[in-house]
Amino acid sequence: MNSTYVKELKRLLGNEVQVNFAGPEKGKGKLRTMRQDYCAVECKDGIYYYSMQHVKSINTVGKKEDGKDEAHHAGCQEPLFSGFSFQTLLVNMKGHRVTINRKLKGIVVGASKGNLILEHEGETMFVPLYHIQSVTLDKEKKEQKQEESQ
Repeated sequence: MNSTYVKELKRLLGNEVQVNFAGPEKGKGKLRTMRQDYCAVECKDGIYYYSMQHVKSINTVGKKEDGKDEAHHAGCQEPLFSGFSFQTLLVNMKGHRVTINRKLKGIVVGASKGNLILEHEGETMFVPLYHIQSVTLDKEKKEQKQEESQ
């Protein structure tokens, strides 16, 4: 990705943005991180890490007529992961249960030769990094753990 483009997008850090205009990978929230090949957006239901090769657009979210941000939401309780690249970001999620592309779920085991290695229900899955559009921590399992601890 062009470094000038990334520098321009870094100016949006902390602002409410929309990633992609439409489709299943559309997301609105606060831009938390902008790296060369990924960004992190804090949405209503968690932090989404988007691979920049799949991002079609990033734009600031306007204000509604009543003056409230369209993507206004309460502070997120999730940790913010980071990495020099999208692959190192994913490796840093090792041991955490994640959701990939809003569908595939599993525990991150590691990465090898351009693949993310996940475990799900005793099976090992190799997911090519170039197919990963977004990653977020798996909310269902977090909610179950919170309910069990109460």
